[in-house]
Amino acid sequence: MPSESHTTAGDRFLRLVGVMARLRAPGGCPWDREQTFDTIKPYLLEETYEVLDAIDARDWHGLAEEIGDLMLQAVFFAQMASEEGRFNIEDSLDAILDLEYFHDHARIETMLFDGALAPVHGALQPDRTRPGFGLDLKRQDAEKWRVSF
Repeated sequence: MPSESHTTAGDRFLRLVGVMARLRAPGGCPWDREQTFDTIKPYLLEETYEVLDAIDARDWHGLAEEIGDLMLQAVFFAQMASEEGRFNIEDSLDAILDLEYFHDHARIETMLFDGALAPVHGALQPDRTRPGFGLDLKRQDAEKWRVSF
């Protein structure tokens, strides 16, 4: 296996997505090609339990491997959905990247480090009832000044 020391997590994820696409493509792996959402479901459950077992055992190396197996299942489902024109992996990633809207402190911190806070200063509203920085971006302003991670 080639060394991955000079690639980013994003590069590696793209590689995983590409491998799954090749496995499911004509001429790919016969077993992978015949799988459906229903036939893959048990593997998702199995990998989830293996993640939980690794956590319980405090097996951090094993946990890293099991999280990889769990991610493979997510990519497998997304590939099948893409083949059917339902959604693709980018849609799934967009859905989880909206996480930043629910974690104002992470968004504000990113803006501070990127030097991008000045343009949104007027959109900041103190909120003493919330954890984090005690600041909240109004949702309509947040989209305008959205920070890419």
